[in-house]
Amino acid sequence: MKKRIICLITLLTVLLLSLPMHIYADTVNVQEVFEKKVYVTQDGYSLNYRLYLPEDYSEDKEYPLILFFHGAGEKGNENELQLRLGVDKMFSCSSGKVEQCIVVAPQCPLLTPDTAKWVDVPNWVDGCTYSTDAIPESKPMKAVVELLGVIKNDYSTDESRWYVTGLSMGGFATWDIIVRHPDLWAAAIPVCGGADYRKAELIKDMPIWTFHGTADPTVPYRGTETMVNALKAAGSTTVRYDAMQNYEHNIWGAVYSLPTLYTWLFSKVKAEPVVDTEPLDTEPQVTDTQPNNTDVQTEAAEERSGCLGTVGIGAVAVVATAGAAVAVKLKKED
Repeated sequence: MKKRIICLITLLTVLLLSLPMHIYADTVNVQEVFEKKVYVTQDGYSLNYRLYLPEDYSEDKEYPLILFFHGAGEKGNENELQLRLGVDKMFSCSSGKVEQCIVVAPQCPLLTPDTAKWVDVPNWVDGCTYSTDAIPESKPMKAVVELLGVIKNDYSTDESRWYVTGLSMGGFATWDIIVRHPDLWAAAIPVCGGADYRKAELIKDMPIWTFHGTADPTVPYRGTETMVNALKAAGSTTVRYDAMQNYEHNIWGAVYSLPTLYTWLFSKVKAEPVVDTEPLDTEPQVTDTQPNNTDVQTEAAEERSGCLGTVGIGAVAVVATAGAAVAVKLKKED
């Protein structure tokens, strides 16, 4: 019996060690590596933001730029909360790729009354297919665009490799900024947001990888699905959509833990449009779940898990299940 237990432990150890090493990647302390900054617009509007520069930053080299938009739960005035979700995964799960970028993370202010948003939709449900013609660019978003001009002038960025991503309210922001300013971006990753599908023609050639949970009770996934369908109808061959079956709103931990996401992202260069030839991971499915108006400020933080390897999140579960099955078999034989 003891020999069999030892064999079982050895087997499980081998299986675990065979998983990609980055599944156990350490979490980067983003609060330490990002500098706190404040930008004041020409009309006096103040925008807090955090700025990351590569450790070996040099004016003699051009760096990719990543703009990260946080969700509504991270609005504030302390210039810290915007790094709470997602950003640490970007550093620990990209095999050092993000560390070689300039990263800008603005913070939408928390006002009294609480009216500031990246996109001024009335609510997350009714606004998931909002019109950019009916809803002007918000004050915080205008400040971000103005800030990008300053970043461009003050730092050495590679303008052919500007990328944007965001989650929840930041997913809205990602769609919004690429529709209103499509010429800025080499690629975009909107996560569980809403979009103006009427403007799909403007971004049909942009590489976009978007994600949404089909059971999202906060932001209806139909907003993402409608935009994806509009992009395809416009002739897009560069949009990828992962409809995450039975996932609710909190999907960003899983999304930003995918090392393949960063391989895809950094392969995109604005001057050289790339057609994605890989099949979509999943096709949109219809869900019976009815979204509600739950405010995303009630979102719980993601679990601080490791990165997902090429075998995906189910790998550890497979090993555990296999081990349990062997253990049961041994018990029965005894």
